[in-house]
Amino acid sequence: MTVLRRLAVVVGVTVLVCAATFMTVELFGRSPVRRRRERDWADPRWAAVTSVVAPLAVIAAAAAILRVAAFFQLFDGLQIVVTGSLRGAGDTRTPMVCHLIGYWVIGLPLGAMLCFERGLGARGLWMGLSAGLIAIGLVLTAIWWSTARKWSRRLRTIGSV
Repeated sequence: MTVLRRLAVVVGVTVLVCAATFMTVELFGRSPVRRRRERDWADPRWAAVTSVVAPLAVIAAAAAILRVAAFFQLFDGLQIVVTGSLRGAGDTRTPMVCHLIGYWVIGLPLGAMLCFERGLGARGLWMGLSAGLIAIGLVLTAIWWSTARKWSRRLRTIGSV
């Protein structure tokens, strides 16, 4: 996949997640502002204001999330390459365990804490999942270096016989 395609996918998914987040808040939020909006929805002026303001809010939220997504792209590429290398070397279990721990033990709990307890919203969720992805990339790289050294020693041993 080219860089532009990957960027297009990240941008599209980011906007989609932001839109879904705002719609969820609009549909299920029960704040005083929400109750006031329910009263005002019949007013055509309200429809005109929300048709301009809501997309701007989505764009602002997407921009904040894109900063996080741009940062983790390096580590995402790293973990993809290293996972493929380890699979090619016949080790499929290690990447699976690293991804399981990275996303479900590190990323998702940290993201949920940043999102809900720290009040960072969708950006916090992305930050937590990015932290899990960074951990996966670094751990898998260390494992790959270890595997590559073992293979190098074996090849030297075989070559000297």
